[in-house]
Formats: sequence, C-alpha cells, structure tokens
Amino acid sequence: MAARWTEKHGKQTFGYKQPASTDCRYKLIRSMHVSAANEGDQTHLLTVLYRNNTSRALYADRGYTS
Repeated sequence: MAARWTEKHGKQTFGYKQPASTDCRYKLIRSMHVSAANEGDQTHLLTVLYRNNTSRALYADRGYTS
C-alpha cells in the first residue's frame, strides 16, 4: 500500500492512517488497521472493532457519527 496525500483544515499531509481498537479493562491494543491517509475513517470501523472487548463504549471522532 502506498502513502497518499490528503487535506484537512487547509493543511496537506502525506502518509497513512492507523485506527486501533483497545481493550478498556486491560489497556491492550486488540486490533489495528493501516490505510492510506486519503481514505475515509468510517470505511475501516468494522475492521478494527474487537468483539470480545470488555467494554461496550466506543470513542471516536466526529467522522464516525453517521
């Protein structure tokens, strides 16, 4: 996978995104996904969710509200 350009708040950035799912109880990273910076965050939500997490809480930025 190649890094890509993206723009946010008028600032251009070149690189990757790395969403992660952490376990609230044990403070461990359970799953991660690396993608190009220009891909939407919402497309990888189900990829990183860990079904056996000890908490049902989901903390995410505004991009996940829809």
